[in-house]
Amino acid sequence: MDHSNLIRQSDIIPASTLTTPVTVVGCGAIGSFAALALAKMGMQDITLYDFDKVDTVNMSAQFHPFKAIGENKAASTQRMLQEYASVSSSISMDAFQASNAGHTRGIVILAVDTMEARRAIFNWIAEGSPFVNYVIDPRMAAEYYEQYTLNPFDKNERASYMKSMHEDSETVQQRCTAKSTVYTAMLAAGLIAKTVKNIIVGEAHPTRIKWDIKSSNQPLFRMSAVNAEARAHGAHI
Repeated sequence: MDHSNLIRQSDIIPASTLTTPVTVVGCGAIGSFAALALAKMGMQDITLYDFDKVDTVNMSAQFHPFKAIGENKAASTQRMLQEYASVSSSISMDAFQASNAGHTRGIVILAVDTMEARRAIFNWIAEGSPFVNYVIDPRMAAEYYEQYTLNPFDKNERASYMKSMHEDSETVQQRCTAKSTVYTAMLAAGLIAKTVKNIIVGEAHPTRIKWDIKSSNQPLFRMSAVNAEARAHGAHI
Protein backbone atom coordinates (compact mmCIF):
# COMPACT_ATOMS: atom_id res chain seq x y z
CA MET A 1 0.00 0.00 0.00
CA ASP A 2 1.24 3.51 -0.84
CA HIS A 3 1.83 5.50 2.37
CA SER A 4 3.30 8.60 0.72
CA ASN A 5 0.43 10.72 2.07
CA LEU A 6 1.53 9.82 5.61
CA ILE A 7 5.21 10.68 5.24
CA ARG A 8 5.09 13.64 7.62
CA GLN A 9 4.00 11.45 10.53
CA SER A 10 5.98 8.31 9.68
CA ASP A 11 8.50 8.75 12.52
CA ILE A 12 5.62 9.20 14.98
CA ILE A 13 3.12 6.62 13.72
CA PRO A 14 4.84 3.80 11.77
CA ALA A 15 2.78 2.51 8.85
CA SER A 16 3.01 -1.02 10.27
CA THR A 17 0.82 0.01 13.24
CA LEU A 18 -2.05 1.35 11.12
CA THR A 19 -3.67 -2.02 10.43
CA THR A 20 -5.26 -2.29 13.90
CA PRO A 21 -9.05 -2.64 13.41
CA VAL A 22 -11.14 0.23 14.79
CA THR A 23 -14.91 0.10 15.18
CA VAL A 24 -16.81 3.38 15.61
CA VAL A 25 -20.27 2.83 17.05
CA GLY A 26 -22.23 5.97 16.26
CA CYS A 27 -21.51 8.47 13.48
CA GLY A 28 -22.84 11.63 15.05
CA ALA A 29 -20.83 14.60 16.34
CA ILE A 30 -18.03 12.62 18.01
CA GLY A 31 -18.15 9.52 15.83
CA SER A 32 -18.12 11.22 12.43
CA PHE A 33 -15.20 13.51 13.25
CA ALA A 34 -13.32 10.74 15.09
CA ALA A 35 -13.68 8.52 12.03
CA LEU A 36 -12.29 11.33 9.87
CA ALA A 37 -9.34 11.89 12.21
CA LEU A 38 -8.54 8.17 12.29
CA ALA A 39 -8.81 7.85 8.51
CA LYS A 40 -6.59 10.90 7.98
CA MET A 41 -4.14 9.36 10.46
CA GLY A 42 -3.96 6.35 8.15
CA MET A 43 -6.01 3.72 9.97
CA GLN A 44 -6.89 1.21 7.27
CA ASP A 45 -9.50 -1.01 8.92
CA ILE A 46 -12.44 1.13 10.09
CA THR A 47 -15.96 -0.19 10.66
CA LEU A 48 -18.87 2.20 11.20
CA TYR A 49 -22.22 1.53 12.88
CA ASP A 50 -25.22 3.85 12.92
CA PHE A 51 -28.94 3.31 12.35
CA ASP A 52 -29.85 7.01 12.41
CA LYS A 53 -30.31 9.43 9.52
CA VAL A 54 -28.65 12.81 8.97
CA ASP A 55 -30.95 15.67 9.96
CA THR A 56 -30.79 19.43 9.44
CA VAL A 57 -30.04 19.96 13.14
CA ASN A 58 -26.88 17.85 12.75
CA MET A 59 -25.24 20.24 10.31
CA SER A 60 -23.55 22.50 12.87
CA ALA A 61 -21.61 19.82 14.75
CA GLN A 62 -21.32 16.67 12.63
CA PHE A 63 -19.12 15.71 9.66
CA HIS A 64 -21.92 15.38 7.14
CA PRO A 65 -22.64 17.54 4.09
CA PHE A 66 -26.02 19.17 3.54
CA LYS A 67 -26.63 16.87 0.58
CA ALA A 68 -26.58 13.92 3.03
CA ILE A 69 -29.70 15.09 4.90
CA GLY A 70 -32.05 12.09 5.02
CA GLU A 71 -29.22 9.62 4.41
CA ASN A 72 -27.99 7.02 6.90
CA LYS A 73 -25.15 8.47 9.00
CA ALA A 74 -22.85 5.46 8.60
CA ALA A 75 -23.26 5.56 4.82
CA SER A 76 -22.64 9.32 4.74
CA THR A 77 -19.52 8.97 6.89
CA GLN A 78 -18.24 6.11 4.75
CA ARG A 79 -18.52 8.25 1.62
CA MET A 80 -16.77 11.19 3.29
CA LEU A 81 -13.89 8.99 4.48
CA GLN A 82 -13.40 7.75 0.94
CA GLU A 83 -13.52 11.28 -0.45
CA TYR A 84 -11.36 13.01 2.17
CA ALA A 85 -8.94 10.23 3.17
CA SER A 86 -9.22 7.55 0.46
CA VAL A 87 -10.20 5.01 3.12
CA SER A 88 -12.78 2.34 2.26
CA SER A 89 -14.54 1.64 5.54
CA SER A 90 -17.07 -1.08 6.28
CA ILE A 91 -20.50 -0.03 7.49
CA SER A 92 -23.63 -1.30 9.17
CA MET A 93 -26.76 0.80 8.87
CA ASP A 94 -28.16 -0.88 11.97
CA ALA A 95 -27.51 -0.49 15.68
CA PHE A 96 -24.66 -2.50 17.19
CA GLN A 97 -26.14 -5.69 18.64
CA ALA A 98 -24.91 -8.57 20.80
CA SER A 99 -24.54 -10.66 17.63
CA ASN A 100 -21.92 -8.19 16.33
CA ALA A 101 -19.63 -8.59 19.33
CA GLY A 102 -18.09 -11.95 18.40
CA HIS A 103 -16.44 -10.71 15.21
CA THR A 104 -15.44 -7.24 16.49
CA ARG A 105 -11.68 -6.75 16.90
CA GLY A 106 -9.10 -4.22 17.96
CA ILE A 107 -10.36 -0.92 19.37
CA VAL A 108 -14.03 0.01 19.84
CA ILE A 109 -15.18 3.62 20.18
CA LEU A 110 -18.57 4.00 21.90
CA ALA A 111 -19.74 7.24 20.28
CA VAL A 112 -23.35 6.68 21.29
CA ASP A 113 -25.94 9.02 22.79
CA THR A 114 -27.14 7.23 25.94
CA MET A 115 -25.72 5.50 29.00
CA GLU A 116 -28.09 2.61 28.34
CA ALA A 117 -26.49 2.02 24.94
CA ARG A 118 -22.96 2.33 26.38
CA ARG A 119 -23.70 -0.18 29.12
CA ALA A 120 -25.28 -2.69 26.74
CA ILE A 121 -22.56 -2.52 24.09
CA PHE A 122 -19.77 -2.66 26.65
CA ASN A 123 -21.29 -5.74 28.28
CA TRP A 124 -21.73 -7.46 24.90
CA ILE A 125 -18.08 -6.82 24.14
CA ALA A 126 -16.82 -7.91 27.56
CA GLU A 127 -18.89 -11.09 27.44
CA GLY A 128 -18.61 -12.06 23.78
CA SER A 129 -15.76 -10.31 22.00
CA PRO A 130 -12.40 -11.82 22.97
CA PHE A 131 -10.54 -10.02 20.18
CA VAL A 132 -11.25 -6.47 21.38
CA ASN A 133 -8.18 -4.97 23.06
CA TYR A 134 -9.51 -1.58 24.16
CA VAL A 135 -12.77 0.30 24.50
CA ILE A 136 -12.81 4.09 24.25
CA ASP A 137 -15.92 5.76 25.67
CA PRO A 138 -16.19 9.47 24.78
CA ARG A 139 -18.90 11.59 26.40
CA MET A 140 -19.67 15.10 25.22
CA ALA A 141 -21.83 18.05 26.15
CA ALA A 142 -21.76 21.39 24.35
CA GLU A 143 -18.64 22.56 26.22
CA TYR A 144 -17.61 19.56 28.28
CA TYR A 145 -15.74 16.38 27.36
CA GLU A 146 -14.98 13.19 29.24
CA GLN A 147 -13.27 10.06 27.94
CA TYR A 148 -12.65 6.59 29.39
CA THR A 149 -10.22 4.08 27.85
CA LEU A 150 -9.88 0.55 29.16
CA ASN A 151 -9.15 -3.09 28.50
CA PRO A 152 -12.65 -4.62 28.82
CA PHE A 153 -11.20 -7.88 30.20
CA ASP A 154 -9.17 -6.33 33.01
CA LYS A 155 -11.30 -6.79 36.14
CA ASN A 156 -9.96 -3.72 37.93
CA GLU A 157 -10.32 -1.43 34.91
CA ARG A 158 -13.79 -2.79 34.24
CA ALA A 159 -14.93 -2.27 37.84
CA SER A 160 -13.64 1.31 37.83
CA TYR A 161 -15.34 2.02 34.52
CA MET A 162 -18.69 0.62 35.60
CA LYS A 163 -18.72 3.09 38.50
CA SER A 164 -18.88 5.88 35.91
CA MET A 165 -22.19 4.56 34.59
CA HIS A 166 -25.42 6.17 35.72
CA GLU A 167 -29.02 6.16 34.62
CA ASP A 168 -29.99 8.35 31.68
CA SER A 169 -32.66 9.91 33.88
CA GLU A 170 -29.83 11.32 36.05
CA THR A 171 -28.18 13.11 33.13
CA VAL A 172 -28.55 16.88 33.16
CA GLN A 173 -30.70 17.77 30.17
CA GLN A 174 -29.50 20.76 28.16
CA ARG A 175 -31.75 23.05 26.13
CA CYS A 176 -32.01 21.92 22.52
CA THR A 177 -30.19 25.14 21.57
CA ALA A 178 -27.24 24.35 23.89
CA LYS A 179 -26.52 20.66 23.27
CA SER A 180 -23.50 20.50 20.97
CA THR A 181 -20.72 22.53 19.38
CA VAL A 182 -18.40 21.66 16.53
CA TYR A 183 -15.29 22.74 18.45
CA THR A 184 -16.00 20.28 21.27
CA ALA A 185 -16.66 17.52 18.73
CA MET A 186 -13.40 18.24 16.93
CA LEU A 187 -11.39 18.46 20.16
CA ALA A 188 -12.90 15.09 21.13
CA ALA A 189 -11.94 13.60 17.76
CA GLY A 190 -8.36 14.74 18.17
CA LEU A 191 -8.10 13.26 21.66
CA ILE A 192 -9.59 9.97 20.47
CA ALA A 193 -7.12 9.79 17.58
CA LYS A 194 -4.24 10.60 19.94
CA THR A 195 -5.39 7.84 22.32
CA VAL A 196 -5.54 5.34 19.45
CA LYS A 197 -2.05 6.42 18.39
CA ASN A 198 -0.74 5.89 21.94
CA ILE A 199 -2.24 2.39 22.01
CA ILE A 200 -1.04 1.18 18.61
CA VAL A 201 2.56 2.34 19.07
CA GLY A 202 2.82 1.03 22.65
CA GLU A 203 2.91 4.31 24.53
CA ALA A 204 1.16 5.26 27.74
CA HIS A 205 -2.40 6.27 26.95
CA PRO A 206 -4.96 8.37 28.82
CA THR A 207 -7.29 6.15 30.84
CA ARG A 208 -9.52 9.11 31.71
CA ILE A 209 -9.80 12.62 30.35
CA LYS A 210 -11.92 15.38 31.89
CA TRP A 211 -12.21 18.75 30.20
CA ASP A 212 -14.50 21.58 31.20
CA ILE A 213 -13.92 23.37 27.91
CA LYS A 214 -15.99 26.40 28.87
CA SER A 215 -13.88 27.14 31.93
CA SER A 216 -10.42 25.78 31.13
CA ASN A 217 -8.04 25.60 28.18
CA GLN A 218 -6.37 22.49 29.59
CA PRO A 219 -7.83 18.98 29.94
CA LEU A 220 -7.03 16.76 32.92
CA PHE A 221 -5.46 13.39 32.10
CA ARG A 222 -5.14 10.18 34.07
CA MET A 223 -2.49 8.09 32.34
CA SER A 224 -1.73 4.38 32.10
CA ALA A 225 1.70 3.07 32.98
CA VAL A 226 4.34 3.32 30.25
CA ASN A 227 5.44 -0.15 29.19
CA ALA A 228 9.14 -1.01 29.04
CA GLU A 229 9.41 -0.70 25.26
CA ALA A 230 7.72 2.70 25.22
CA ARG A 231 9.87 3.92 28.11
CA ALA A 232 13.03 2.88 26.24
CA HIS A 233 11.98 5.14 23.37
CA GLY A 234 11.16 8.07 25.65
CA ALA A 235 7.42 7.94 25.00
CA HIS A 236 5.36 10.59 26.73
CA ILE A 237 2.15 12.56 26.32
